[in-house]
Amino acid sequence: MAKRILRPEDSPWMLMEIDWSALTDGVQPKIFKKGHVFYEQDEVSDYVYIVDKGRVALRIFTTEGDARTIITLDAGCIFGNLSLFDDRANSCRAVSVSDEVSIFILPKPIVIKKINEDMALMHNMLLESNRVNRILTKQMELMSFRNAECIVSFYLMHMANLYSEEHADGEDGHRKLTMKFTHQDIADVTGLSRVCVSNVISNLMKEGIIEKHEGTYILKDTDALHAKARV
Repeated sequence: MAKRILRPEDSPWMLMEIDWSALTDGVQPKIFKKGHVFYEQDEVSDYVYIVDKGRVALRIFTTEGDARTIITLDAGCIFGNLSLFDDRANSCRAVSVSDEVSIFILPKPIVIKKINEDMALMHNMLLESNRVNRILTKQMELMSFRNAECIVSFYLMHMANLYSEEHADGEDGHRKLTMKFTHQDIADVTGLSRVCVSNVISNLMKEGIIEKHEGTYILKDTDALHAKARV
């Protein structure tokens, strides 16, 4: 069996370097505050959206109100495109999760017309869909075969890959997470309970693998965290 590595394409935090200028040229992005809902689960939307700045989460909800974050989209990601060709309802709620987001809003008929005329644009749409499929496959693997410690460590490692910087304490290998989060945020992404996530993070802190300083997490031993993620 091939050795598993920490692959960026498995991360539930999507940061895509795709050229969407064929869709966005001449379009002015609009600004939205945190908590803005672009469309609801099981709702048909008339638009496709591209993230210019900020982050947008795609979430699913049960009838009892339980939530699960499927993917968090960063700059360069497209959403609302799931129903472009089958005209069915969206599978998730799309909501802004950073303090401010800048979004390109594109009518679906225009997007479809441009896709039909531009093979490179069609390729980009397929590339993004392929990335989403890989993310969902990885999530299925984690939920089916991994324990809570492995799952939380996996998501912390991927968060560090996208949203971290060298810590100012000067210690070699220490990484400071630049994106603040709550235990509930991790619970929403992993499908674990908040209490379960809290217990795992508490144990990681006791082992000296991570620490919390002024509301921000510091990764002190990325090798140990990587080992616990079992990727």
